[in-house]
Amino acid sequence: MAVGSDNAHIWMRVSDQGVGIPAAAIPHLFDRFFQVDTAVNPGLRGMGIGLFIVHEIVTLHGGTIAVSSEEGAGSTFTLQFPLPAAAG
Repeated sequence: MAVGSDNAHIWMRVSDQGVGIPAAAIPHLFDRFFQVDTAVNPGLRGMGIGLFIVHEIVTLHGGTIAVSSEEGAGSTFTLQFPLPAAAG
């Protein structure tokens, strides 16, 4: 996990070294009830709601969430939020 900021945004990056996410699944990751095919690791099965909820909360706060992933190497999720304008 890493955090940082610039003049306009604060961000948080969370990475893992898991099985990764197939490229074809990435555009759908934040869809309600979407589940990645778990043929590689059938013991890992979610409900398909977690990333949808995260996306909704981030969006409600004016932020963005992005993912990059490589199968067999892991994934990185980056959340970015605007900083409030300085009072002048």
